[in-house]
Amino acid sequence: MSYSNNPNDPNYVAPGTVPPVVEAVEPAGSNLRWLWWLLGLLVLAGLIWALTRACHGNECRAVPDNIWQQNSAAAVNSVNEWVPGAAGEHNAATLVALRALCDARLSHTGAGNWFDGGRVQSAFQAFAPNLEPAVITNIQNLVNGTSFCRCS
Repeated sequence: MSYSNNPNDPNYVAPGTVPPVVEAVEPAGSNLRWLWWLLGLLVLAGLIWALTRACHGNECRAVPDNIWQQNSAAAVNSVNEWVPGAAGEHNAATLVALRALCDARLSHTGAGNWFDGGRVQSAFQAFAPNLEPAVITNIQNLVNGTSFCRCS
């Protein structure tokens, strides 16, 4: 508030006197100003969260153990039907090969398919060095499916 030197002005203060002390009053409606700040901060936090998730891409890069344990036996049985001589003595190697293929699929981010470069044949090289193209296709379809090669 400003004071005037004009005696006709209501804000006039006579020389030698002390201006009156006026109590500050909040304008009406400003008691919810903090709500707008909070809303703005929440929107900003949501935007940052969305951007960081988008930048990370596929967060699940490997099959969690609980999913793997629930579904790996059925996957091994399927492969044992396709790969001659894999049943029984190669179950452990089949599990290792399938898990490697599944993890490769989930972590694949580049151009092309996750199985480019003979990845399926390489995974089974130890006990099935010459997989037929139909068997490779069946294994690729199995790994591409969501029955056991998934994040949740």
